[in-house]
Amino acid sequence: MKSMKKALSVLALSLASATSATAGLLSIEGGQVGTLPGNHNPSGGITQPGLQVTYGGNLKANSNVNLTYEFLGSEASFENIFLTINGQSFNNKQSQAGQQIIDSMLQGNWLNFSFKTPHATVANGNNNGRNNLKGDLLKPSFFLAAAGENSFYIGLNDDGGAIDYDFDDMVLKVTATKTPTPVPVPGTVALIGLGLLALCKRRS
Repeated sequence: MKSMKKALSVLALSLASATSATAGLLSIEGGQVGTLPGNHNPSGGITQPGLQVTYGGNLKANSNVNLTYEFLGSEASFENIFLTINGQSFNNKQSQAGQQIIDSMLQGNWLNFSFKTPHATVANGNNNGRNNLKGDLLKPSFFLAAAGENSFYIGLNDDGGAIDYDFDDMVLKVTATKTPTPVPVPGTVALIGLGLLALCKRRS
């Protein structure tokens, strides 16, 4: 009887874990913590000066995830493009607030996105920081900041020949949800339970 109860408890626990959410689906790797400068003023105004951010960090998936990128706004004279590996894109001169891109990523990999500016392209996994050295003035970079559970703000600094460090040349948000794990249908669960019950009776 004890062995039967134990087997059914293991079954219930495994089914519960298959449907439970996992926190921390994305993580920032590397970079330096700072705050957004006073001249940060993208359209939409969701991110504000003084917000704590990470400069020079990169985003990694801690699980198999589905991703939703949302365009929030921008403030830039140059045309900048956000690209995902599957060819979807935002354009800071054409995209509207609320526009979304759906993507996915496997556990342990960098999120596959990049920003293309008139001078250079910066890809996640190769973000080059705040570019406060003279040799880096024309290299784009982006900040990362927490935007809720499993969500991050991403803000581009295109460094289009001007040393403004405003990081508002394109601002978006990425939200991760765990890729669903197949759950046995009720009939399958019942068969598993009956099989365990029969096994326990044979051993008693």
